[in-house]
Amino acid sequence: MIARIGRGWERLKIVGIVLWPIRFVVLVMLAMIGILSLSQGKDALYGAVVEESGLRAAAVFAAVAAWALQTWYWARFLLDRVRLRWFSLRYHVSRWDIQGIMRWRRLLRTGLPRALGALVFVIVAMFVYAASCSGDACHEIPGAAPLAWVVAYLAAALVFIWLTIARRRIIRTRRAHGLRPARAARLSLPPAGLIAATAIVWLALLSIALLSAVFEWPVPAQRAIAVAIVLVLAATSAVLAFNLPLPRWTRVAVLLASGVSTVLFLLSIFAAASLGNRLGPAIVLMLTAGLWVGATSFFVAYPGEALRLPVTTLIVAAALIFGLLPKWLDGAGGEFDNHAVRAVGGMAPVASDGGSSGRVSLKAAFMAWKQQAGPCVPGPTGCLTPMVLVTAQGGASRSGYWVAGVLGALEDGAHGFHRSVFAISSVSGGSLGAAVYQRLVARKQGANGTAGALCKGGDSFALCGQRILQNDFLGPVFFSMFNADLLQRLLPGDLMPDRAEALETAWEDAWRRETGADDFAEPLQIRDPKNPAAAPDKDWLPVLLLNGSSVKTGRRIITSDIAFDPECGSSDLIEAAPDLPSTLDFFCLTRERIRLSTAVHNSARFPYISPAGTLWASDGAGHRWKSDRIVDGGYVEAQGATTLVDLLGALAAKVPDWDKDVLPILITVENDPPGLPADCQKAKPDDATCNGEKLAKLLGEEAKPMGWAMRIANDFLAPPIGLANGRTGRGSYAARALEVDYNSRLFHKEAAAAAVTPDATGANPPAAPRWPMRRFNLLEEKGPKPAMSWYLSRRSQCSMLLSLCSRTDKGNHNLDDLDKLGSNLGAGPLADGIMQGAGCAPVRPNGMCVSN
Repeated sequence: MIARIGRGWERLKIVGIVLWPIRFVVLVMLAMIGILSLSQGKDALYGAVVEESGLRAAAVFAAVAAWALQTWYWARFLLDRVRLRWFSLRYHVSRWDIQGIMRWRRLLRTGLPRALGALVFVIVAMFVYAASCSGDACHEIPGAAPLAWVVAYLAAALVFIWLTIARRRIIRTRRAHGLRPARAARLSLPPAGLIAATAIVWLALLSIALLSAVFEWPVPAQRAIAVAIVLVLAATSAVLAFNLPLPRWTRVAVLLASGVSTVLFLLSIFAAASLGNRLGPAIVLMLTAGLWVGATSFFVAYPGEALRLPVTTLIVAAALIFGLLPKWLDGAGGEFDNHAVRAVGGMAPVASDGGSSGRVSLKAAFMAWKQQAGPCVPGPTGCLTPMVLVTAQGGASRSGYWVAGVLGALEDGAHGFHRSVFAISSVSGGSLGAAVYQRLVARKQGANGTAGALCKGGDSFALCGQRILQNDFLGPVFFSMFNADLLQRLLPGDLMPDRAEALETAWEDAWRRETGADDFAEPLQIRDPKNPAAAPDKDWLPVLLLNGSSVKTGRRIITSDIAFDPECGSSDLIEAAPDLPSTLDFFCLTRERIRLSTAVHNSARFPYISPAGTLWASDGAGHRWKSDRIVDGGYVEAQGATTLVDLLGALAAKVPDWDKDVLPILITVENDPPGLPADCQKAKPDDATCNGEKLAKLLGEEAKPMGWAMRIANDFLAPPIGLANGRTGRGSYAARALEVDYNSRLFHKEAAAAAVTPDATGANPPAAPRWPMRRFNLLEEKGPKPAMSWYLSRRSQCSMLLSLCSRTDKGNHNLDDLDKLGSNLGAGPLADGIMQGAGCAPVRPNGMCVSN
């Protein structure tokens, strides 16, 4: 038995050697399976294939066909023309075994490439079905036909196999008639002179790229060299195609792929946001898969196997050397890279309340808010002025769309709602929704109340916010990530624009298309001490607290339009006394002005989708150095509640009796729908799932049974799962701490104010009421949750609208909280008015969304 196991293992190794030349074809396929397995990938595929117009769906099909064609062609080419690697035979592998495997290899030359090409269509069909259906039910909006597309892709797989078989038969017929094509010679090197000339050109370009890592270059010079590198890459491909002894169709395939890649690389340098938005993430993914199959097969696998050169190892070594060499050449500080946080030039004001060149302090902003705050509402101790504090949870476009919709709906329903909102503490996508809401308020103020002045969609804050946030922001990120930004990873320095710039530009374009203005492309409007309200005519704009995270220390880096660290001192120094402890003010570190889009991105650098932004510190005396990197605020906590906890403490220290005649109201906007409860009606008495849910209602989520991810590979998976969930746990803790702090303050305040003795019956005074806290979260719907992505299908948008615009049999706590919040604000119930508003227009009375 041991001998048979050994023989089987040796045969498996031989099979691996047979398949080794096409490893990159298989790796690209596995990478695509991994991406499409994510909710973001499935939502993008569903939106492009099922929901979009026929032209967009046809473009996705064409991109999939191109990927399948590249997969088939290069697998066939490599299996047919590359010599196999070999190894010494073990004693239990006979010559007959080798001969049998070699006969099997001859079958693989034709059969395996066909199967791999057809498998591309099958993979896409599988994920279209997975994104559309679960069990026997398909969840779709009216007009969508997911099963029709599943059948179409499966049929395309069969047609693809038939076409490749027909092609083989035509070739055999030509051979039978003496028209057999000449077989290409083995791979050999081009002439020495050509190799030397190419090497000199590349050495010069790499030297220039290295200089860009040591010295800061102007953007036009960076782009010029980037274009030169792309064009030299294209020229090198053409030279290889014409000088290597390749079959005619291989030469055509190389030239065609090189031409398409060159065009895409150039467009990703100059128009990543606009073209990525037009193509969409699904098309970009499929095109990228096809192009990288061809590039890795021709430039890596083919020369590596034919010349027995470690090409892959050399590429990795070159990337490491190029990444480390600038550090050895520049001893004054880190090298320049293409992930620096974008600046617009000019110094940002740092000190607070320092005249026109300073910034507004937290205390000054609060006093300005209190002077203009809306009408008071009756309270236990008299008339109280509502002060709304908002936390906006992270979650890419899902969070941004939900936050902009909720705050916009409140603005539509309770006119002048923004005058009650003191500050919005936001994380990741919630920062985008908060910024959109604030700028819509500013736009309305600038229009002096003119109807229809907000956006192309009308005068509704909710509808305008939804129209801006429903744009595709993932396509631009992917387009830059897999082209220019990926090429920069193989080069030193700062030459190519990064995917962070593509995302920020996409936000700017979306705002510009809907409003005709450039608010997101303009510098963040830091409040002038002469106008702390930041709005004309004694109106008010809510304060933005955009939470990011430091890679170096793990502490918060907050970008805001006010100064919460007046002296720009370390929170580790007691005498510095910053307003928010263990927090860094972004402008205290960099002292550079940035666009509003960049300020939002400081909080929304989602792992891997956006790169960590490089921060260059400035001492204000002309000295700069690379100091830290900023990442998504969710690394610290995903809710933004911690910042508000500290904000209340700062107000209490800076403004005694700040809450006198003030009714603080906390609004938490979350976007993680709770899971559907298990059906326990027919469950057995010892059913762990149902019993766990019952206990979880008393103790919390910790009491539920483990999911599959926590059951497997405990030593390997427990640390990353714990780290990922830690940000949510810290956010939940901070939100609960806010509630406890609110109620504790109010209890002592009301007890001191009442000073009532028991009446004649001996009854105690009534308990003090709690300060209002309103929570808005997405409801759980049957079918897929809205994806946490920078792309939202119309199905995801509809699901979120239903959470705010419809009543279900089980009720809708969002609508209930809207009515309660309206009463707290003195505006009356808000739910019915909001359900009839423009922001809920896509929702029909039956709870369905219109298809467009």
